[in-house]
Amino acid sequence: MRIPTTYDITETFTDDGISKFDDGTNASTASNGHTTYKVTTPLVLSGGFSVQPIEWLLLAGDAEYTDWTQMEFTTDNPDLIQENRNIKNWMRETWNLRGGAEATIFDWGLILRAGIESKPSPWKGDPSSYNQLIYTAGIGLMVDGNSTFNASFAFGNWNTFRDNYVWGSTPASRTSESVTTQTINVTFSHRF
Repeated sequence: MRIPTTYDITETFTDDGISKFDDGTNASTASNGHTTYKVTTPLVLSGGFSVQPIEWLLLAGDAEYTDWTQMEFTTDNPDLIQENRNIKNWMRETWNLRGGAEATIFDWGLILRAGIESKPSPWKGDPSSYNQLIYTAGIGLMVDGNSTFNASFAFGNWNTFRDNYVWGSTPASRTSESVTTQTINVTFSHRF
C-alpha cells in the first residue's frame, strides 16, 4: 500500500505564443504568472505472488490498483480548483498488471528472465493504444555463491497526444505522438 502523498509546489511561469496564418495574419499572446499549490496523489493498493513449480523456474505476478479520481489540488487559484472537478470527470481507476518468469540453469550459473507490464491510461475514453505495454528480458550470471552480474532490457510503446494550444475551451492544435522507450540496465550485486 502506498498512502496518498502531498507535494507543495511553487511555480513561476511565462507563456508566449505566436501564430502565423496562411492569410497573412498573425496572433500572439504572452503572460507571466506565479502560483503555489499542493497536489495530493491517490492511494495505491498492490499485491503479488510468486510460485516455484519446479526447482529451476520461478513465476511471479502482481496487480496495482489506483483510483486517479482521488488526486486533488489544494490552492487559492480558481483555475486549479477547477482541475479538481476535471479530475473527477476525466480520470478513472486503473489496474496495472505485471508478470514474469525466471529460469535458472544451475550448471552454468545462468539466470534468464522475461516479463511484461500493462499500464492502462488513467484518462477516461482513451483508446487501448494509449495503454503502456512494456516487455522486459534479462540475464544474470552467478560469479560465485555471493556475486551476480545482471543485465536487462526493457522495450515499451504506446500512443498519446499533446495539445499545443487551446482556443477557448477547445484544443486548436494537437500533435499525435507514438512513444517508444528502450532501457538497458547493468548491475553487479554482492551479498555479504
